[in-house]
Order: sequence, then structure tokens, then C-alpha cells
Amino acid sequence: MKTRFRIEAGILSGKFKLDEGGYRPKSSASAPQIGVGVDFLFPRFNKNISLQALVLLSHWDMKESRARLDVTTPGYYKMKFTMGEFSIGPAYRFLSRSKVSPIIRGGLCTCYEFGGKEEHYNVELNSGLFGYYAGAGVDIDLWKYTLRLFANYEYRKNRYSPAHTISSV
Repeated sequence: MKTRFRIEAGILSGKFKLDEGGYRPKSSASAPQIGVGVDFLFPRFNKNISLQALVLLSHWDMKESRARLDVTTPGYYKMKFTMGEFSIGPAYRFLSRSKVSPIIRGGLCTCYEFGGKEEHYNVELNSGLFGYYAGAGVDIDLWKYTLRLFANYEYRKNRYSPAHTISSV
């Protein structure tokens, strides 16, 4: 077994559905995201398959006009929190010996919101979310390093309301 460590940075963009009363306001936001990960490679078994584990950190700062959310009371919805995420799953690299190689991946993810403050959302922050992810991209070999460009779709749900997230890094 070989290991390959990596550092990731990008933008996480998400849509949130929130239950409040009899209606479901929807909010969208983007946040910077950084992370570290490791790929476990099994060259004796298969050169194209790996197991990926990743820890990510992002900071969300959302403010939405209530009028934009189709809510009748004036003012704003505000929410700030930091989110830590852990994901693990298999990846398949199609052309492992090529300098440019398409890659697909998927797996399970869990995240925890901490340091949260909210106004008027009536949601429980500092809670865990669980879900799955699927993604595709390309690995480009540069000397002894690899540049990975990819996009993921993530779906997360907690016990309060579903949270859909699309991320790209």
C-alpha cells in the first residue's frame, strides 16, 4: 500500500432549505474551503483504484433579505458558523499511467457546524450532518506532484431539515 498526501483549497457553494413555521425559506451562500487528505493506493491489487480520506474546514457568513426568501416580516436572516467535514470513499483513476487522467469518486461524508450564531432562522447550529458525495475531475501529473481539478455534488441531512450542498474545488 502506498499513501499520497494532498492539500485542497476551493469554494464551497450551497443551497439550504430551512423549516420555519409552515413554509420553507431557501438560502444560498458560498464559502472558502481548505483541507488536507490522504489517498491510499493499492498498486499490487489495482493501479486505478484508491481510497480517499479528507478533512475540510470552511467558514459560512450568510445574510439574506426576508423579502428575497418570500417571508412577509421585514428584516434579515443572518447565520455564521464554521464547518468541519470528514469524507471517505473510493476513487477510480482511468488512465493511471498517463500525465492527464480522468477520475471519478464517491463516498460518505459527515460534517459538524461549530461556533454558530443565527438570527431568525430558528435552526439548531452546532449540530452534525451526514450524507454522501459523488464527483468527477482530472488528475494532471506535474513532476513529482499531482494537480487535481474536480467538482463534487454533496447531499447532507440533519435531524432538523435537509441541507443540499454542491461543492467544487
